[in-house]
Amino acid sequence: MSITHLTERDFIRQPWKNGGGSTTELDAHSEAGARLWRVSIADVAASGPFSDFSGFERTIMLLEGSGMVLAFDQAPAVRLDRPFVPFTFDGAWRTDCQLVDGPVRDFNLMVDREKARGTVEVAWLGRPVSPARRADWTLVYALAGGAEVGVGAHSARLERGDLLRME
Repeated sequence: MSITHLTERDFIRQPWKNGGGSTTELDAHSEAGARLWRVSIADVAASGPFSDFSGFERTIMLLEGSGMVLAFDQAPAVRLDRPFVPFTFDGAWRTDCQLVDGPVRDFNLMVDREKARGTVEVAWLGRPVSPARRADWTLVYALAGGAEVGVGAHSARLERGDLLRME
C-alpha cells in the first residue's frame, strides 16, 4: 500500500472561464492520457450552468453556504441545502445551478463511469476510517478539525483541508 499526504500547497486552483467561481483540484488520476477520476472543491460565486462532463458520474456535496438548486434537463430539480449530504448525478445532464442565498463551497468527485466507480462517504471524528475493500484508491479529506488516520503500520495526522490518498 502506498500512502500520500497532500496539503494545500499540493492543490491546483483554477478560476472558471465563465467567471462564476473557481475549482481547487485536490487530487486526480489519469490512465493512457484520459482522466479516470478527480476530487475537487468548488467555490461557486454566481448562479449559472455547470460544465458538461459527459461520460462521468458526478457526486457533489455542499460544504458551506445556504445551498443551491440544481435543475436538470433529464431529471427533477434537486435542492442541496444541507451540508455533508452527497448527491450523485450524470455529468452529461445539462445542469443549471441557482444559488439559494449567496456563494457556496462544495466538494466534488467525478469518475469515468465506464472505467471506475466512486463513492463519497462522510465519517465524523472519533469513528474509525479504513480503506474500502477491493478499492484501488481510498481518499480521506479532513473537512473540519483534524484527525489521526491509521492504516496498518502507517499513520498520518490530517489537519483541516489535508487529503490522504491510499493506493
